[in-house]
Amino acid sequence: MTERSQGPQVDPREYMANERTFLAWIRTGVSLVSIGLAVTQFEAVLGYVGFGVGLVALGGLTLILGMVHFFSTRRQLDKGEFASSVVIYMIIAAGTLGLAGAFMIYALALA
Repeated sequence: MTERSQGPQVDPREYMANERTFLAWIRTGVSLVSIGLAVTQFEAVLGYVGFGVGLVALGGLTLILGMVHFFSTRRQLDKGEFASSVVIYMIIAAGTLGLAGAFMIYALALA
């Protein structure tokens, strides 16, 4: 029987937690895209397109950043040297706040 070296021993629960987090990123991204598509339908009736497209773009960005985060974390777990980062979360939060602020300004301008 041959013995295989697998690098540092990592608890399988860490990989499963990483996968659950990735699935949450996917759910969030798909939700943003879906809501964005619905908003674009309402905006088309009003003759304005902007917020729906922004939500779709934010959803796509969320999917991409979630995938990057998943593979980055997986590589770190494989090496046994995990370091958390908040940059990706700040990008998504800033995009969401930016769209929310723009929508509030737009809604107040219509009132």
